[in-house]
Amino acid sequence: MTQSTLSAAQSKAVSRVRSALEAGRANEAEKICQQLEAQNTKNAEFQRLWATACQLLGQGKLALAKVDKAIKLSPKNAVFHELKARISLANGDAAGALAAYDSAISVQPNFLTALMGKGDLLLQLGRMADAVPLYDRALLLDPKNSDAFHNRGYAVERHGDLRAALGNYSRAILLRDNYAQAYNNRGNTLFTLNNHLAAIEDYDAAIEADPTYAPPFNNKANALVVLKRFDEAMPCLEKALEIEPDYSAAYNNLGFAYQKQGRHQEAIEALERSIELDPDYAEAHNNRGHSLQKLCRFDEALESFEKALTLKPNYAEAVWNRGLINLLIGNLEQGWNDMEWRWRRNSYQDDPSPRDRPHWNGEDLKGRSITVYVEQGFGDMFQFGRYLLPMLEAGAKVTFAAPRIIHRLMSSMSPDIQFQHTFEKEVSSDFHCMLFSLPRAFKTTLENVPAPVPYLHAEPELVEHWKQQIGKDGFKIAISWQGNPSGDVDLGRSIPLEKLECLSKITGVRLISIQFEHGLEQLETISPDTKIEILDGFNEGPDGFVDTAAVMNCVDLVLTTDSAPAHLAGALGVPVWLMLMQVPDWRYLLEREDSPWYPTMRLFRQSKAGDWDQVVSDVEQALKVEMANKDGAHSMSETQKD
Repeated sequence: MTQSTLSAAQSKAVSRVRSALEAGRANEAEKICQQLEAQNTKNAEFQRLWATACQLLGQGKLALAKVDKAIKLSPKNAVFHELKARISLANGDAAGALAAYDSAISVQPNFLTALMGKGDLLLQLGRMADAVPLYDRALLLDPKNSDAFHNRGYAVERHGDLRAALGNYSRAILLRDNYAQAYNNRGNTLFTLNNHLAAIEDYDAAIEADPTYAPPFNNKANALVVLKRFDEAMPCLEKALEIEPDYSAAYNNLGFAYQKQGRHQEAIEALERSIELDPDYAEAHNNRGHSLQKLCRFDEALESFEKALTLKPNYAEAVWNRGLINLLIGNLEQGWNDMEWRWRRNSYQDDPSPRDRPHWNGEDLKGRSITVYVEQGFGDMFQFGRYLLPMLEAGAKVTFAAPRIIHRLMSSMSPDIQFQHTFEKEVSSDFHCMLFSLPRAFKTTLENVPAPVPYLHAEPELVEHWKQQIGKDGFKIAISWQGNPSGDVDLGRSIPLEKLECLSKITGVRLISIQFEHGLEQLETISPDTKIEILDGFNEGPDGFVDTAAVMNCVDLVLTTDSAPAHLAGALGVPVWLMLMQVPDWRYLLEREDSPWYPTMRLFRQSKAGDWDQVVSDVEQALKVEMANKDGAHSMSETQKD
């Protein structure tokens, strides 16, 4: 359609519209347009200006009608198509916006604004791989376009190429001084790469570039929480919320920070505020569920995890957390199934597991070979190593891929088990399976836990050696008080050694340390009159836990917190008392004093979170009864001899 020619007066009026828009006076621009429309002006530029005024005034439908009229008058004008894309997007029509960008680019392939706009829209839609070529084209046209480098970095980061993302963010920062968003997003990439200190440096640079920009305060706090620098993290979150009071992500991270400090009631309050601001925030629902679990509100916790999964169906963290609760309450079948989602969790992404090899799911093993790979900690290796025995009984050739430090001990199960170092690539087997997947493959319930105890055994020569050093006198208790403090698993499960001092005051009791590596420094802080025996040469060899196993066979009782020695004692079938936090690890279930995994284990539980005094008091009373029973049995034996 041919557009009409404007008179001199009309041209002047259009200039007035343009000037009003440039000055930010959209109402004035619209009034001028209405006056010109009465004169039946048919000019594409005029319609574009009117569309722009309507857009600024929030009149989306009218803006779209005006820009469509401009395009009808001048269909080969790429600027008009690009404006329609922006108006469509403001109206919530992403598909219409993409079509308009495509039209603009079709008319003018090197239209930088349209290329960038379409790339940005694809980012919003989560189509990261499709966005990258748009930014590549933009950079060919403008090699110094810092926004193109920054947005390309975001696209490749979300697509999983973190190294490329770092390069793109760095180029953006070189091209633009004080580019706060680029510093912040490069910090996020470094955080994902677990380079938390470098991430904090970038967050600080973002804050210096723009102190009114809330995200780097929030993200810096997250990094500080991971480093357990809580005193520094909390002010960062407070600052983020001061800048942006309705910042849902900051409330979520505040809740996360409280969780890491064991402050779960405060965590729930922050997380519920996050959810109030953003009801569809799956991560906040998941975190809320975790804190509810720690407060023994299990039904509510499950509801939170289910809500997170409704919002984000493939959310592996929520499935994992749901699985932990199911295992804790004894719903093992659902729990084992949920545990298989662990490979999708971020913390497992770099795990060199054999996911590309034939996985065993319970098929007949007679005459077949299988390699079982360890995962998680030593305690898990001792607990689930039991499954190797029924595999042998089924006629399989079994290889256990585990750290060399435990080969000697684990070989006590059977001489037929072959060992290799973890994840050696040259292994060829009919089947492969991760250790923690075995309970599911065996369809384990609370009633059919395999392998009779003991299934691990101490070496007789070592037992004799430690018997000579320990001697026969007294009621001998091997104690362990500290698990591996790395990561989150140790939060609340270890007991301060000083809490056990009262046991050393019981007449006839001997406390013998089997603590290894972590926690030994606490021996220097206990009162001088507390006697804890240290064994000479204990665990000094290259084969971890063989001395521990032997010593456990030389004492009357093993007393420990939830750590590897508890599992070892249980697998050896020696008497073991386990001191547990209020909400324990899933394998110890709830309320019961015994364990279906370890028949010789007795459980002592906190009735209130963090209250070890009550636990130790219960242990002390039970210990006195145990010693009295032993003395009575000893006296009866002596009488019978007489």
